This record gives sequence, C-alpha cells and structure tokens, in this order.
Amino acid sequence: MGGGILAVLPGQIGIAVYSPRLDAHGSSVRGVKVCRELSHRLGLHFLHVTRAAHTAIRTAYTVAEAPSRLRRDADELAVLREWGERAQIFELHGDLLFAGAESTVRTVEATAATGDLEALVLDLREVADVSAIAVRMLDDLQAELAAAGSRVALVDPEAKLGHMESSLDPGDPRGRVFADRDSATEWCEQLIIDKYRPEDCTPSAALRIEQHPALADLPDEERQRLAKEFEIRTIARGERIIARDSPRAGLFLILDGRVRFTFEDHTGRRHRLISLSPGMSFGEISLLTGARFSNDIYAENTVRLAVLTPDKFDELTRQAPEVKLALLERLATAAYAQADAAVRALAAHGGV
Repeated sequence: MGGGILAVLPGQIGIAVYSPRLDAHGSSVRGVKVCRELSHRLGLHFLHVTRAAHTAIRTAYTVAEAPSRLRRDADELAVLREWGERAQIFELHGDLLFAGAESTVRTVEATAATGDLEALVLDLREVADVSAIAVRMLDDLQAELAAAGSRVALVDPEAKLGHMESSLDPGDPRGRVFADRDSATEWCEQLIIDKYRPEDCTPSAALRIEQHPALADLPDEERQRLAKEFEIRTIARGERIIARDSPRAGLFLILDGRVRFTFEDHTGRRHRLISLSPGMSFGEISLLTGARFSNDIYAENTVRLAVLTPDKFDELTRQAPEVKLALLERLATAAYAQADAAVRALAAHGGV
C-alpha cells in the first residue's frame, strides 16, 4: 500500500503528505492536490526561487545604535540611551517570496516575544520581487504586532506592499509608511520619547534669546548686552534660510521650530543631512573661517531665529572681546556635540 509523497523546493520548503488512495500513476490523489494547493497559495515553483542566498534580512539595529538625523536635546538623548533598544529597524533585501517572508516573520516574532519591542521599522527599499503570499504574511505580522502593542512602520516608497506613503492614518495602530529610513527612525524615536520621558522633563519649547544655551550661562550683564546685538527673524515653513555656496551670513540661534540641512543625491532627489531644534545654532563655522555654506538650509516648520550679523560679530572683537570669547567657547562645545552625533548616525547607516 502506497500513498506517500515527499515534495522539496530547495531553500524554501519541504513537506511530506500521506494518503493511501492512489491515482492511475500510483500517486496519492489527495497528496497531489495538497501539493498543488500549497504551491498555488504560497507562490511556490521550482523555476521561481529567490535571488537572496540565505535570508531576506540584510541587517537589524536599534535606534540607540543608529539614531535619526534629528539632533535632540540632552533630556531626549538620555531617554533614547536608556530605552532605545525597544525600537528596531530591519533592512530587507533580495526577492521577498514565501521563504524570505517566513524567515523575516519568525525573526521579528522572536524579537517581539521578549516583550521589549515598542516600535519596528521594515525597510523594503532594497527588496526586488514581492509575492502575494509575502504581502499577506507581512500584513498579518503588522496586525499581530499591533494587537500586542507594538507599532510598525514601513519604508516603502514604491508601495511594494500596496500601501502608499502616508496612506495609513497617523493614529492607525499599524503605524506609518515612509519614503526614507531616516524619517521612519525619527518616528520610532518619538514614540519611545513620548512614552518614557520623565514627567519633569518637558518637550523642547520656544526660547527667549536670553534662554538660549549660547547665552544662558553668561553673567547677567554680558548676557543682556549680547542679546541686544541679535535681531529676531521669523521664517515660514519650507522657506530656504541659506543657499548652498552662500558666504558667511551670521550666527543663527534657533529659538523655535526646526531647521533642516539638505543635500541632493545623483538623481536630484533632496535628502535630510541633519535637523536642528530649539537651543541649537548654525552658521558659526562660516562666520569664523569665511568658508561658504556647503548645504541648502530650510525651515522645516515656522522657525524663529536670533541672528548676529557678520558686522555685529566682528564688532565684538573691538568692543567686547571677553564676551565674544565666552560666546565662542559655548558655540564650540555645542558644535562638537552636534558633529559627534552626526558622525555616529552616519557611521551606523550610511544610507538615507
């Protein structure tokens, strides 16, 4: 009595089916039907195999290991250092067929099983073909994680899983769809910060010029004197503040809003190099060295800036050299911290 069938698709699946009723060829009738049905449902065919040799996951890391290009204040950085392991990014590549999707789902589920996964990003930009069963499996994974309290974001500008950018409502428990990994990483960071920020730690708010870190620790008389040298400017969202290759334009202290440094890739698409928030500054390098600006700088939202013009800055050398020296010391400290954070982010992931 026969009825046993072994079916193997190298690198994807192996199954055994047993049912004694045989057809005219001596094969199991039900076994053949089962294999055909599985092949149809799972998109399996010996001529259609993945080009990825081993796994669909190219690399994985946390937002603590690879932060976004938004420079955050000391309180937010402390939260991310302590809790950033709870937000992870998975970069996928190759063809996402049944085997690749299955291995991805198992890996993510194993990570979530620890109970420490608050947010997850699946980056599909380097994925080529995506089968229908892979789409279904990843949709099911999103629903499963959402039910367990984990938010999931997709980096999927080509809508390979069928969701257009921002097609999911911001309040949707499944998460969001982003065009680039940096924006998705920032989203993850903000989820962690909002959840674990201490009650006595308030979000970054608008500053008065006297409160800006560049001036705040100066003696009262020097601080008041220096503050009068700055002019206040309000920049509308999307407006360019500084054009690439511009000469020294002054010292800019950010009082409210966010400022974005950008660059263009070889296709002409513009990307964020870094974003600065209230309490940070820019323009000091050009002001001190005379070098031209190497990036376009835009207002991400409505921005209030305190600006010390080049003439006023140079005049400090003659009128108040001690005040200028104190200002430069604070600017140097802040600039080093910003540069160090940018280098760490770029070293962790060189892509955009």
